[in-house]
Amino acid sequence: MVYENKTSHETNLEKYEFKQISTEETLKFEERKTHWFSIYIAAALAFLGCIQIGLYFSAVWPYLQEIDKTVTENFLGFVIAAYSFGDLISSPIFGYLSHKIGKIKPLIFVGFLFMFFGNLIYVFAGIMPFKQRYFILFARFLSGFGFSYVSLLRAYAVTTSVPSDRSKAIAYITGGIAFGATCGPSLQLIFTFLGIKGYHLFGDLHFNIYTGPAILACGINLIAYFLIYFCFKEKNIGVIDKNTAVCFFNQFKVIVI
Repeated sequence: MVYENKTSHETNLEKYEFKQISTEETLKFEERKTHWFSIYIAAALAFLGCIQIGLYFSAVWPYLQEIDKTVTENFLGFVIAAYSFGDLISSPIFGYLSHKIGKIKPLIFVGFLFMFFGNLIYVFAGIMPFKQRYFILFARFLSGFGFSYVSLLRAYAVTTSVPSDRSKAIAYITGGIAFGATCGPSLQLIFTFLGIKGYHLFGDLHFNIYTGPAILACGINLIAYFLIYFCFKEKNIGVIDKNTAVCFFNQFKVIVI
């Protein structure tokens, strides 16, 4: 039993407000079980996002050279950096919003939405009437901006698991990230036989070695939307809320008292 104590001690320790927790509430928290199904879906979402990192990475430079003969290696560096820069900007934003609303599901959807439009712009960049290379730059920035949803999945592995299963839950998410990053570049090989001409779609747009991977990435995002909407059920099993609060400082407080 933990007793309330709102007074400060002579040792000038930080003030803590003690809340009385019944044995029944404590047992209820201990009886919680890790929601493995949502972790499996979260790992799948991590895989689907990370597979897009290197899906058409090797084709960016020849694609730039194909649509703009004046492009330089310096601009390629900006294109590569744009992805990481977008991730850098959006990560704290996504983190703040998830803390504010207490959910990650809407933000995961938003993240995949940014990635979808980033890939879509990449597909159509080659047929834009002007400054095609800047469309690719913007496309990579959008994709990187949406990719920060992955950090929310890492945090979710903690909130949806009990302490005894936490390491295993995090390992599933990390495994999805690593497996996706590994599979992405290898999928580029599927489109090598298409060559530059590929198959004509409409107008000046072709399904070829450059646009094929990005079109596949758009399809991957649609699969992710399906999983988010129909399969992903957000469960905060491991969250210590007001009703079942078990303060991390309880043992320390008892000793101080």
